[in-house]
Amino acid sequence: MPSLNRNMSNRRALLRSLTTSLIKHGRIETTVPKAKELRRFADRMVTLGKKGDESAKKQAMEWLFEPNVTIPKLFDDISKRFIGRNGGYTRIQRIGYRQNDHAPMAVIEYLNPQNVEKELGYSVAIRKLAGEQLRTGVKMTDMLNKDKTNETTQGVGFNVGIDKLIKRVSKKVNSYNLDLNSVQENIDSEAKKLLELKRQTRDKRMEKFLKKTFPENTPKLGL
Repeated sequence: MPSLNRNMSNRRALLRSLTTSLIKHGRIETTVPKAKELRRFADRMVTLGKKGDESAKKQAMEWLFEPNVTIPKLFDDISKRFIGRNGGYTRIQRIGYRQNDHAPMAVIEYLNPQNVEKELGYSVAIRKLAGEQLRTGVKMTDMLNKDKTNETTQGVGFNVGIDKLIKRVSKKVNSYNLDLNSVQENIDSEAKKLLELKRQTRDKRMEKFLKKTFPENTPKLGL
């Protein structure tokens, strides 16, 4: 069992605190090792919430802080999302490395099958698809259409891994019966945000300097 660089008492307190925060907020940012260890306890809380009896509530209260907030949220909201589902209640999304010590970071969140568009994983996927749509000019929902999921995307010129992302999002679209028009609207909206971000971060003076100093016909040095 991972120690998370803490003794048993401190490790237990840390995991109780992380579980409490996850239930309160639905998602939290932490290191990858902590997220992986937290997942077991987060899923166990949902299992207790689905039982719904007094014994389950007592067990949950023994683990969670702020029971006046966390117990109603767990038993009346989060656990009800997963009726008929056994396990797999959380998702871990890697988000890069912490600046000061380069520790791998992640966001862990409870899934939301009733409103998948609020999930971080879905939002990240939509942003990546929006970027590819801008780069290739290909309408992403044409690739997400369930009648085309078996078609190869290699000839389109997608970046590495995008074909797998398309298949993964397509599976989610089919599993949750998402409206493709709504998905495309999300992609188009994100594409507009990316274009605006690109416009805002362009340094026109630097572009003018580079164009003047390094004209396109200047041979590149093989350094």
